Amino acid sequence: SIGYMIIKNGKEVFGNFQGTQEGQEKARRFSKRISNVYKTGIILTVVAGMEYAASVEAKGYDVITGSGNVADSAMNRSMARLKQNLQRLK
Repeated sequence: SIGYMIIKNGKEVFGNFQGTQEGQEKARRFSKRISNVYKTGIILTVVAGMEYAASVEAKGYDVITGSGNVADSAMNRSMARLKQNLQRLK
């Protein structure tokens, strides 16, 4: 089960979790724990809900690394566009 949650100022703005019910619940709980630590700003959590995800990845399978890389690239592109748009406003 993998998913993500966007958190703004400690509150869930949007989330999408897929997979088994148990995995979704674990992934959501982990994301909420992160939101309790970071109370200000905007946070994106990308999680795999089951403990064995790391061992599956260690065997060469992509559980969440690929998704994390895609999210990182998309975030970098979005930030670059935001900076360009802000520069135009000056």
